[in-house]
Amino acid sequence: IQYADFCFVWWVGGSDTDMDQKREAIQKAEEEAIKKTVKHSEMVTGQMSINPDKVQSLLDNPTDNLPTIHKWNGYHILFDGNHRVVADVIKGEDETLCWVADLDKYFNKTGWLK
Repeated sequence: IQYADFCFVWWVGGSDTDMDQKREAIQKAEEEAIKKTVKHSEMVTGQMSINPDKVQSLLDNPTDNLPTIHKWNGYHILFDGNHRVVADVIKGEDETLCWVADLDKYFNKTGWLK
């Protein structure tokens, strides 16, 4: 999993109306998300750190909640579930079952709504 500072470029910018429309598009994409196994080597994240205690808690008490990936512009952006994926990495897994939301359907390559 690599850190990428562009991970939220599609989310920032625009008027209040633009931001509301972006939020609605993301919600639609997440409602249409499919379950898919994603290799950790294909994931990028905008989260710079994790809490080791939270990861340990997930190792001790696994959850059924799947991480959320935002597929955009050729990237699999780990939007929610960084700690769950790190727990999988520690367990020796090289991929994680995730909800994958296709943001390419709603956002162009520069992060604006289509």
